Amino acid sequence: MKKVKSFNLRKVLVDELGTFARNFCTIVKGLVASKQIPEPMVTGLEQGIKRYEMGVGPKVDKAGTERSRLLDLECDGLFLATKGAVRTAKFRPDQREAAQRMEDAIRNRGWNMQNAAYDAESNNIKLLLADIKGSPVLQADAVTIKCDDLLALLEAANKKFDASEADRKAKELELGGLNSYEAVKGLNAEIQRIFSYLDSVSGIYPEVAKAIDQINLLIDPLAAKIKTRETVAENKKKEEKEKEKDKPTQPKQ
Repeated sequence: MKKVKSFNLRKVLVDELGTFARNFCTIVKGLVASKQIPEPMVTGLEQGIKRYEMGVGPKVDKAGTERSRLLDLECDGLFLATKGAVRTAKFRPDQREAAQRMEDAIRNRGWNMQNAAYDAESNNIKLLLADIKGSPVLQADAVTIKCDDLLALLEAANKKFDASEADRKAKELELGGLNSYEAVKGLNAEIQRIFSYLDSVSGIYPEVAKAIDQINLLIDPLAAKIKTRETVAENKKKEEKEKEKDKPTQPKQ
């Protein structure tokens, strides 16, 4: 059974998303006539593209949108790292109880909050951090399972994200543009919805399997770009760390 290749659509740059969506729409529209895909689903995609084109037009702070996207990804990574620390600690007899309490605290605010909309995710992060700060037991648990440093980094990243979003929204209000984030988020949702549908029927309709082959050809260069950007970013971090190591230490006065 053919499947749409897995890749992180949220890591696609704003301008890249538009090009991909338009080409993707051309492919899936070809399935409407043969009734291999519900027409309302493609109509939803076309409307999503129109909202996107209006939302990322000249009255939109593109730089602000991109800055918020990157900060959101940073928050996502730190939150996932925190969950990873909790999962690992649950295998240790001396940390199991602390890890379970921390897991319960996270689940209370949303175990998969990284998938929520910007404002919802940011708010849930703040609520989770407030829960931990307000509980001496959870504070001690965070130290026990060694995720207290991750939580501090998450708090700092989320504050940067909130500041970025405040600046972006203020600028877009001044420019009179649409909400660019909602436009991008909505288009992503329409694309993912069709991905899921195509995966579910590819074994039934040969036409869908052929369409998936075409879609995967669109995905390949995007996935390569994402990987290249991640590699460049990682190398840059390593270079900065090496530079810090090479700096001469100041003698104590």
